[in-house]
Amino acid sequence: MATYHFWRRLLDEEGRPVENALVTVYLERTTTKANIYDGSEIALSNPITTDSTGMFEFYIRDYSESNGYAATQKFKLSWTGTDQNGTTVLGEIDRINIFPNLFQVDETNNVDTSFNKTTSNDLAYDWDNHILETYTDTVHDMQEIDENDSVDMTPNKLVSNYMINELYSLLGSASTPSIEATGAVAVTLNIGLSGSGDPTKWIPSGSVLYADIEHLLNIEHPVVSLYESSGAEYQPWKVESYDQTPPYNTVRVFSVLDVKTKVTVIG
Repeated sequence: MATYHFWRRLLDEEGRPVENALVTVYLERTTTKANIYDGSEIALSNPITTDSTGMFEFYIRDYSESNGYAATQKFKLSWTGTDQNGTTVLGEIDRINIFPNLFQVDETNNVDTSFNKTTSNDLAYDWDNHILETYTDTVHDMQEIDENDSVDMTPNKLVSNYMINELYSLLGSASTPSIEATGAVAVTLNIGLSGSGDPTKWIPSGSVLYADIEHLLNIEHPVVSLYESSGAEYQPWKVESYDQTPPYNTVRVFSVLDVKTKVTVIG
């Protein structure tokens, strides 16, 4: 049983958020309004309204919930609003996929055998009941592992006592783990609100803002990702190399949102 989250931002042709626009959620190719909910599973009125950043969000229930929809159901979005120039903004997108290709397994359901999960509910139900069974002998002739035994290598367990003992020893003596990826380096910095005391902050420039990010990767066009403090990713308005000649160690990132931002530069 599950609900599925959908969110987007409504922007005008200049990339600026459209506030207080009405967004209606329909079933695909119809004018039938969909049942939508907030994150607490409380029914929302339909249409919904965009916030000051142009964002709107809702949840859709799947077929296993009351007032939910089949896995094959698609949806249509229609919106109307006024941009910052007073111009009417209209549009719609049909046949939107909100449900994933794979659904969550419900191991309490021994009826559903649908092939839309990594394993069917029925198979997961049978397995959950299988592992609760008791045996007078060892299960499938498999012996219990003893992680305190560093000698026994007998192959009558999932892994030998010796192997699990070695693994526990390595984990117990390990320092902070690190992952190396050849040719790829990631640099993460924070951007504060414009006018704040943060060392790196948004600087107004006309209808947008920018921040200069020093990454020291010596790459003219690295990959740049922006994230709000909530963790939601959003798209930069533009990214350009600040350095005109090598070494290329700084990019100028433009945004239409004056929000606290974590920026990740990968090169």
